[in-house]
Amino acid sequence: MDLDIDVLLKNDTWLANIPTKVRAEFVSNIRVKNVAPETIIFSEGDEPTAFLGLLSGEVGIRKYTFDGDESLLTKLTPVHWFGEMSFLDGQPRTHTAIALSEVTLAMVNRTDVQRMLKDHSSLFQAFVMQLCHHTRLLYSAVDDFMLMSPERLLAKRMLELLQQSKHDQSVECSQDELARLVGVSRQSINRTLSRWESRGLIERGYGKINVLSKQAIERVLAGQFGKRS
Repeated sequence: MDLDIDVLLKNDTWLANIPTKVRAEFVSNIRVKNVAPETIIFSEGDEPTAFLGLLSGEVGIRKYTFDGDESLLTKLTPVHWFGEMSFLDGQPRTHTAIALSEVTLAMVNRTDVQRMLKDHSSLFQAFVMQLCHHTRLLYSAVDDFMLMSPERLLAKRMLELLQQSKHDQSVECSQDELARLVGVSRQSINRTLSRWESRGLIERGYGKINVLSKQAIERVLAGQFGKRS
């Protein structure tokens, strides 16, 4: 697959904000790789070999407990660069990244990244800003798990998925994926979705959920569903 830099820059604010000369060198070191669904891109504890950009498809960022339970912390959608932390602190990967669909990745080898970070302070600053952005997202996710009820958290995840969806009123996501995103059992997700379906908020289909009332789900998130206005 050839890399269309004009299309990439149009959709990638991180790369577009790097100075032109540095960006050209960075792009010249990109190689493109296609990844099959369910392929592990990197695992927790791996040494970093490349800085990665998601060009198409979906990537899940997962964390496993000591008991082997799995949480899907977030789903990445294009264009999204990730894996910068290990290049800044030299430590192994902190999470597992897995392809949730057919995925196209832009990859820059570790040696090239390290050389460019040393040569270009603007690229180093861009990596720091990317790390800060991802850290804020992580803090937000921790706050959600600690402060929100599972039903409100499900409403938030549903609205996030709807925003990322190619369709206006449907989300392609299994109940297992929702359970991992919310951090509860599949049975708990099924009970909540059944309740929402009976109230006319959603309609379940094979591998997807049709959202019939986005406003009602927004009220669930706000803790106001069922209250009179």
